[in-house]
Amino acid sequence: MKNKFLSLIVLMLLSCFTFQNVTAQICDIPAPYEGNTGVNMTVMLLPTFVQSLPISGTSAYIVAKVESGMVVGSSEVNGADQTSLTLWGDDTFTEDVDGALTGEIISFELVDGSNLYAITPVFGVGSSSFVVNGIASAVNSTSSLLCSADSVVSEPSACDLPIEFSGNTGSNMTVMLTSPFISSLPISSQDAYLVAMTSDGLVVGSEVIAGLSQTAIAIWGDDTSTLEVDGAAANEPIGFQLVDGLDLYDVDMPSPISYTANDMVPQLAGATLVLNCSSSGEVVEGCTDASATNYNSGANLEDDSCEYVAVVPGCVLGTVYITEAHGKGDPEDYIEIYNSGDTDCSLLGFMLDDEQPFGDL
Repeated sequence: MKNKFLSLIVLMLLSCFTFQNVTAQICDIPAPYEGNTGVNMTVMLLPTFVQSLPISGTSAYIVAKVESGMVVGSSEVNGADQTSLTLWGDDTFTEDVDGALTGEIISFELVDGSNLYAITPVFGVGSSSFVVNGIASAVNSTSSLLCSADSVVSEPSACDLPIEFSGNTGSNMTVMLTSPFISSLPISSQDAYLVAMTSDGLVVGSEVIAGLSQTAIAIWGDDTSTLEVDGAAANEPIGFQLVDGLDLYDVDMPSPISYTANDMVPQLAGATLVLNCSSSGEVVEGCTDASATNYNSGANLEDDSCEYVAVVPGCVLGTVYITEAHGKGDPEDYIEIYNSGDTDCSLLGFMLDDEQPFGDL
């Protein structure tokens, strides 16, 4: 609403990472951006944003696109704690449209090897709307697998559900399951549990996770004092599956696990999941992301229908400014901040400098 005084908005940024289950298809992988139109804006990709990305390869990069599909920027994100992404605007001195237009909404995709993900950033400052010389900061993200050139995911079938681990081999390692990890799982059963398995299908650990915000799972190693292989071998890769009632999901951990005795590895971000099978015999399509507003706990196959709470864009200096202030050390001192724009915006990330004395404006 135009010409209204701004309410201070505090955004609670949940460190969550969501998944989408899709039937994979051959990908049309966008190439990295090359060029310089002379007009740009900068998106800061903060550590929490980079950590939320489902990166598994060694040459992952993010591309930015306009609605027509034209790539207007890219940045490598593999191995980076934080980085920035330059979005290039249209060069108005030429007839061809070779960049983003002012106010145009930018979409983002992650190229991770032969996998292509749609990325929805959560902004602490700014938004996905292109602003010449603007600065935005991405603090988190959600993602959905668009396609994969590696394989094709089949329709769910009846499950051979792995049972929970029982035993103690005398040697183990610990995997910490933090709140962002657990909140990314599509848990609908009160008995849902996570299992750890070796490459030959041997269950070497399990943990009930339903109703918990964080926990840990012990991965048990082989007892070398016996002839029988009853645990993981040193440096053996460990896979994970989620048993949720009659549904079985393959879980791609944000930090891959190889067995190391007495080691501890935390999972600080969300997981990527694919529905392996469903013993219910019925495929129910719907939104399987528990963080979405239209989450369907009865769905076992993602249909890309998930909806999320809109993120309030960051304020722009000049559009938002102080119109009145009273600062004489009295309890009733105040400042009045005016928003001359057409929509609400967030002051998250802004600071007031009160080092210089001032009287009434």
